[in-house]
Amino acid sequence: MVLIQVRRCCLGAIPFVLFDAPRMTTLFLTIPEDEPEQKNVRIIQCKESISILDCGDEAAAWFSAYILGEPSGFRLGYNNGSHKRTEVNQCYNYLIQHNNRGLTTESTGLNADLCALHLISASSVQDITKRTGIPEINEDCFRPNLIVEDQFLEPFAEDNWEYIRVGEVILKSVLECTRCIMTCINMETGIRRRDREPLKTMESKGRNLELHMLTEKTMEFIVGSLENDECGNDDDNDDDTI
Repeated sequence: MVLIQVRRCCLGAIPFVLFDAPRMTTLFLTIPEDEPEQKNVRIIQCKESISILDCGDEAAAWFSAYILGEPSGFRLGYNNGSHKRTEVNQCYNYLIQHNNRGLTTESTGLNADLCALHLISASSVQDITKRTGIPEINEDCFRPNLIVEDQFLEPFAEDNWEYIRVGEVILKSVLECTRCIMTCINMETGIRRRDREPLKTMESKGRNLELHMLTEKTMEFIVGSLENDECGNDDDNDDDTI
């Protein structure tokens, strides 16, 4: 699935999602609306059943053909935000107690295993690349949403970050991201490395490398706290760029 490319576009006021994959024709998908006759499907995240909108037979056939080589077997679902997560505190209690960063049900993404945002620093990735000696290991292996670049930033400095501001949006770190075998898959070819890198190196160094982030809503209070206590000044020209 790592080779599937996703794009969003609009035809007038109608939003579409376009899916492309090797040897497949482009799938044009209209985002489904939550109507009484709309079918639902369910996904399971850590034993939690989540109800989402079914995206139709054409999308199901496309994904089944690409992934399974069969005309059926998969359904594609869309979460419009009306179906919230409810069991995160129970399912991930061991992570909540271990990290003690404030992960709650409100922190999670709609369909994501945990949070919807991942943050990583380029210096941390460069450190892992150097340790492994494999130039092909880069940010794509970790699939982050946000990459922080600063030539003066020490590797793994983000381990100690609690808040970060991106433009006018305040993000709070709620969990270190524990990594899995997916980091060993080349995002360009879809082939998994047999040497288990970079996961093997991260395990030996006790590194998680990424942070799960929550978008904070209490903007005025948190911005004031950041400017006074953490940022050092309020000069936008001096802020680090992401």
